[in-house]
Amino acid sequence: MQWLIAGLIAAAVCAGRASAEETVPWDDLSAGNTGFSAIEVCHTDPVQIYCAGSGGVFKGTAESKTREPVLSLMPGQKAVSLVCGNQGSGTVYAVFTNGVYHTPDAGRSWRTIYSSASGGCTAVAEAGKKVFVGTETGLLYAESVSNQWK
Repeated sequence: MQWLIAGLIAAAVCAGRASAEETVPWDDLSAGNTGFSAIEVCHTDPVQIYCAGSGGVFKGTAESKTREPVLSLMPGQKAVSLVCGNQGSGTVYAVFTNGVYHTPDAGRSWRTIYSSASGGCTAVAEAGKKVFVGTETGLLYAESVSNQWK
């Protein structure tokens, strides 16, 4: 009987903690967009927030409840990650399963810097002028976004 009472008290305490954690106030900034799988706040401009999902990349501010599309992709291309670059304000890399996209100007223009028909892109990183791309089959790098992958 003592074990049953102790178990009920422990369950009540845990339930109390869970409900207290659930009461954290959250503001919905999705603006009707759903399915985000990557979010990045750029260290060079911490007010800007980039979000990526199956429809592409969206941009907004930390206070804004609107997100404007800055890169539209075909449905089914899953966002893996977003990374703000070190080479200045506005450099962003968007990794989708089919490739890596790059913008040097905060989303005004984008170009594909790596493409994978097999859908194996997993990560991107920038170190100085070098750019690294992780794939399901290995790690590649280029001396800059305009060079060939090695």
